[in-house]
Amino acid sequence: MDVIGLSEIAAWRGACAWEGESRIKFHVMRHLGEALDTVRKSEYARLAGRDRRYTKGQKYTLLSRRENLTLDGKKALKTLLAANKRLNTAYLLKESFG
Repeated sequence: MDVIGLSEIAAWRGACAWEGESRIKFHVMRHLGEALDTVRKSEYARLAGRDRRYTKGQKYTLLSRRENLTLDGKKALKTLLAANKRLNTAYLLKESFG
């Protein structure tokens, strides 16, 4: 699988903003989710020690839509995004498209 970063997320969002078909949007959202997961993995690898506690076990929280999360999930997402600027940027780009 190719490594996708923040610039690719922004490019997908810009290139597909005009397309209204839900079938296309589904595939774009899948790629955006993969890109967000790649950013999550790279941030986990970059961090060490106690700093990893924010990103460990948060894949579902990041890839889910905010309205589908439980109250604990929403709190965990808020903490994670406040602790890591790169994940916050990637998450906001993904959510702004979908």
